[in-house]
Amino acid sequence: MGFFKNLLSKGVKDLANSEGVSKSNRGASEGRNVFQRVRNVVNTYYPGYTLEENVNAGIFGGTEETWNYSFVLSQAGTPALTIMVLSGHNDYRKKPVVSAHNASEAAGVHCINIMEYLPSGEAYINQRIAQYIR
Repeated sequence: MGFFKNLLSKGVKDLANSEGVSKSNRGASEGRNVFQRVRNVVNTYYPGYTLEENVNAGIFGGTEETWNYSFVLSQAGTPALTIMVLSGHNDYRKKPVVSAHNASEAAGVHCINIMEYLPSGEAYINQRIAQYIR
């Protein structure tokens, strides 16, 4: 019985470490971490700002097809920066993403992209926010 148990355990571990399973799990956990890192940075370094999540681009005249902003930082109710967390390597080129980015910029609010697949640590996120916040 011990031999079969060990064999089964090894097979399950190998399956969990295979390309398909580990890639999808890794992507999901990295995505959550990026969102949490943005929250941590804003809470730590920008206490005078409010942070809204999953905000419809309609606030700047975006259409139904326009992607939502992952985050909007506002001060005294006025948007100061929009952030889009993107997971795909070419998401920033997609028409709905470009449309959201352009709508924000046209309203005078910088829009930044944070890519999930890159090592976007808190220092990097803070640097980007500090660079573009109005």
